[in-house]
Amino acid sequence: MNTNEQFINANNRLDYVDFGFLFELGFNLGIASFLPDGLLKNNIKNHLRDPFYYRAEVYNKFSCNLEENEIAQKNVDYLLFKGILSGQNFFSEWIESKTNGADYEIIYFQANFKTALDQNNRDGNEEYFLHMLTSQLDIEINEAEKKQLFDKGNVLHADTIIIISSKGQYHLCVVDNSIALNNIKNYSDIDNIKRLYNDAIFNQRRKNSFNNLTIDAVHISDLNIVSPLYMYIMGLVSKDKPLFKMIQAGSYAYSFIKLMAEKTSMIQNLKSICIVGYTDSEICSCNLTTDFSYMDILGVCFKNYSQGNSDSQFQTLDEKNANIFKKVKSNFRKLFNLDAQTVSDIIDFKTTTFSEYFEDFQNTATEFVFNNQQDSFRNIHAKQIKKYISDKNMQILFLTGNPGIGKTTAIVEHLKKEPGYLFLYLSPRVHVNQDIREKFSVHEHLYTDDAIFLNSSSHESNIIEFFTKDEAKYTNIKGNIIFQPVNQNTSQYKSHIKFRNVNNTTFSQVAQPKLGVLNKLTKAIDHIIQNKLSNKIIATACIQSLRTLGTESTARHIQNIFMSFYDPNARQIKNFDNFANEFPNVIIMIDEITGDNAGPALFHEMFTTLYRKIFNKLSEAQKQKVNFKIIVADASLLNIDVIEKHLRSKKCDNRKIYFKKSTVPTKSFEVDKFKFKDKYNSVCINTNSYPASRLNISYYVSIHTSQVCELKNMSTYKDYELLDNRMATEAVNIICNNQAEQVIVYIQSIKRLSTLVETIKAKYFAKTNQQLIQNQDYLLINSQLSKQDRNRILKVKDSVKFVLTTSSASRGISFLKATYILIDISNFHLETNLMEILQVIYRGRGSNLDFGEKHLKLFVNHHIFYVDELTTLRRNNILIDIFTLLITVKFSILTRIYGSAYFNNSYISIVPVGEKSICSNSNSLIEGFSNLSQQLNFALNRNSDDRGIHFMQKHLIDIFSSMNISLKNKIYNKSSPDEMQKDFHECWDKGLDKLLAFKPLADPIILGDLMIFHIRDGLHSSLNFNYEQLKKTILEKKFIKRALGYIFKSETLTDDTKQSLSKALNTIEHAFKSNQSQSLVEELLSDDIYVAVPILGLFSFSEFETFKEPVPISAFRDSSFKYLLKSLLNSYYSVENVLPISADYENIPFVVFRCTDLKKIRAKMYNDKYMFCSREINLLNLLLIE
Repeated sequence: MNTNEQFINANNRLDYVDFGFLFELGFNLGIASFLPDGLLKNNIKNHLRDPFYYRAEVYNKFSCNLEENEIAQKNVDYLLFKGILSGQNFFSEWIESKTNGADYEIIYFQANFKTALDQNNRDGNEEYFLHMLTSQLDIEINEAEKKQLFDKGNVLHADTIIIISSKGQYHLCVVDNSIALNNIKNYSDIDNIKRLYNDAIFNQRRKNSFNNLTIDAVHISDLNIVSPLYMYIMGLVSKDKPLFKMIQAGSYAYSFIKLMAEKTSMIQNLKSICIVGYTDSEICSCNLTTDFSYMDILGVCFKNYSQGNSDSQFQTLDEKNANIFKKVKSNFRKLFNLDAQTVSDIIDFKTTTFSEYFEDFQNTATEFVFNNQQDSFRNIHAKQIKKYISDKNMQILFLTGNPGIGKTTAIVEHLKKEPGYLFLYLSPRVHVNQDIREKFSVHEHLYTDDAIFLNSSSHESNIIEFFTKDEAKYTNIKGNIIFQPVNQNTSQYKSHIKFRNVNNTTFSQVAQPKLGVLNKLTKAIDHIIQNKLSNKIIATACIQSLRTLGTESTARHIQNIFMSFYDPNARQIKNFDNFANEFPNVIIMIDEITGDNAGPALFHEMFTTLYRKIFNKLSEAQKQKVNFKIIVADASLLNIDVIEKHLRSKKCDNRKIYFKKSTVPTKSFEVDKFKFKDKYNSVCINTNSYPASRLNISYYVSIHTSQVCELKNMSTYKDYELLDNRMATEAVNIICNNQAEQVIVYIQSIKRLSTLVETIKAKYFAKTNQQLIQNQDYLLINSQLSKQDRNRILKVKDSVKFVLTTSSASRGISFLKATYILIDISNFHLETNLMEILQVIYRGRGSNLDFGEKHLKLFVNHHIFYVDELTTLRRNNILIDIFTLLITVKFSILTRIYGSAYFNNSYISIVPVGEKSICSNSNSLIEGFSNLSQQLNFALNRNSDDRGIHFMQKHLIDIFSSMNISLKNKIYNKSSPDEMQKDFHECWDKGLDKLLAFKPLADPIILGDLMIFHIRDGLHSSLNFNYEQLKKTILEKKFIKRALGYIFKSETLTDDTKQSLSKALNTIEHAFKSNQSQSLVEELLSDDIYVAVPILGLFSFSEFETFKEPVPISAFRDSSFKYLLKSLLNSYYSVENVLPISADYENIPFVVFRCTDLKKIRAKMYNDKYMFCSREINLLNLLLIE
């Protein structure tokens, strides 16, 4: 038994509960540090000056009879300090969510500062708690009430209670906290610290598919959850620490609010209640408002905690769990109409298949009657689009019909008949934008000679691709915009970065004026308008090009289109009639608005520019001269309720699933007029259909278990191998048994897709003795396709047997002969994956096969990892998650096909949508080089045998291994990291109350054992090039020459990767030419830059200082601290541009990263819009129990 094991397991040496009280003390100290000077704060300080809290006394309490005193003392320091940081961070985030920066006053603060480290012995301390309660609320308590307040689950047992007042309203928060036992370790051992982060990643990875899932009701009346919540808590929650602590907090809140209602008038202005289970590794919260039946939910918490586990008349935990699981199982069985044996097989973790079919939906290809007119369903839909696109009084069209209904086609066909138009089409998919040109083309030419097609690409800074008959009119244009025919090769990968020498040993990139994607496109449009080159303009760009630009976004460039008659500085309209005569139609279309984070922000900029800045300044006569129209087309929006909920505000928000209940079914075709934002004349045209006479859905459910001791043993490789083998067998059998001419296989992972291809080829050869040839017998489609790849695919798409695709890669492509679609249901980013699944199920369409049967085969693979034992309680929880996942997928599919799904006497709609945010502009070369490492890894996933990639990756890692990032004055206020522990001790030695003012760090966000710092004022970084190393690599290995040759001939690398490689080679070449070692210096300036640092680094500085990662150091090592920190962050947030490039550190490890959604995800924990923020419970679970 090693020292650490003795320390953790020694009986009668260490009281884990006491360590929990230590964290609680620190947590409340952190909150108390925000108290204004006054009586309350002085009382707290007096208690903290008690000799009981002297450092030596606290050490003695936790080190008694323990040989490992130094280990225990470091745990004391760490947990107290971490508790302080956690309390400060919690209070800051909760206050911000409630006040949005407005003034506030702390009305009530309850915490134990008298016997914080000995709370099991509360005898004689009643007066302390009663005085805290009565003096702050100015109330009186009688003896009977006093006794009740000290009963289990009542207010005076709460760890933390806070009431603030802001803008005349009160906000209540109750917190109960604890620590995880595995945090008590020997932190002088770096391997133990690595294990700490490995365990955190392990715990995140073993969570269910609903990790970080946001569920949002369209209407508050949809939330009838009190009864299922009670059942869930009673049967399934007892061993989930954060959720159980939240229930404790809810019990205390229930008791406290009842007291407030009886004794004070504050209840009348109580606006929100937040109950929090706060552990040192996870936060679980429930946010309630007084608009809702909050006391019912809090009553469930009170009943469960104060009575549920103590009264002998209640069932045992196993009995309660069995009852609730029986209810869930019954609902699941009923929803899928399963026999008892099938359900039993799933519960026993046996690989199981079952199926169902649907045939009472509207077929996209058949006839339909609307307003007493009969026509094909697509034609009915197209007529309504043309009707409203012609209506000059209709300002916004929302086209929410299912994929394949012909939304874009109807618009194109309408415009072809118009005498003049400006059509700006924006979508998240570059290749979909290319399809627009084809829709306007006839026999490889535009439908009319006087039209022009424009496309803005990010690959070349000032190039606009165009397509028209008279090319000479455009290629001869002089200016900062270069018009280049679409068929001309634009793949010029040689980068032309300019550098300047800062001094003899440092250089930096010269800022070069660049026209962004939207800027150059709109300038090109303006040039055509001003010079009257065409009055039929078709222009496309990618939504993903939208970026923040200071306080604005690059969407502001849209106003460039109207420069011929609009002066943005004077905000005046001039010469409008000239424009109106040439362009009687101005149509701006945003397709798949939920498919990119920036879609909603771009939409808001559109109607701000088009209507607020321009349309509203026109006379009534002028308004009738031009048909201004904004069209939003997205199959994910479904109806007006979701449109208003998701698009009404452009503020950043999480990806989420909307759900709605109704007592009546949704119609197949609906045309609804409304006022968007109560202002803009709008119409929503929706269709719910599927291109088949009958849809057969089969489910393949595979559940595996593994007992592991740490993360390195946690691998799902064998599972995927078995699953992919099953999918390959299914695909090959479908073709070889002549069940279909073509089958689509959808898998999210590019690496798995590449492996699956080889399995299919082997199985097909075994059956037919024939080799499958790419682009002849099968297609491999992923999001990294080049333009040439896509053109090849379009030529052979209807003749291949197998189509293997990843997310969004096949959007805009229809496969006429595909009647079978095999789908792997991924268990991460559920909302995004559901959106992709709802697209891919419509990929097989467009032929007479739409009048026959079609088949979806859904594959669900789940791997359960456990350490000690797989208890019945945990098994049931996991099975509930799997049942919920299957139901969510089914309901999402049925919602898209029918508009809703029937369940428990209600029609339920489940609609997944993406997040809302805009990425900032980054011109950093160093960040680009870090991303290049990831791009090369992606390329290896597609072709692991590519020796050229291995060659470049190895040398680039070596060349970019040395860099400096200056964190001085960025994360530390006063103390340097090596002095932090000493300063902490010196402050404590003056009295524990002095720690109220001890704030050595710049307001860190606490994530488990990580500190995250928001860098608002720039970060200095430098990349160091060793001349001797460059000389050897460039001259002896001929690195640059070989790499450039590879770039031009490679079919594995994407255009973006080639551009990144070219920039890297350009920079390396510049550094080498100086004939001495050089450093590239940069200043990173953006609002989305963060630094993550282990909290333990401050208490194990000397150990980190002497620690070196095992050689050879690699940015891709799974065991490095860089990898661990990046992986842990990625399990919570979407992080990008991670630095440093290598994995070697001088002392404390850290990572710099960009993240646009970190603030949003953190904010939702205490936001009234999100009822439950828990990794174990969500509204979908509760609906299943209902």
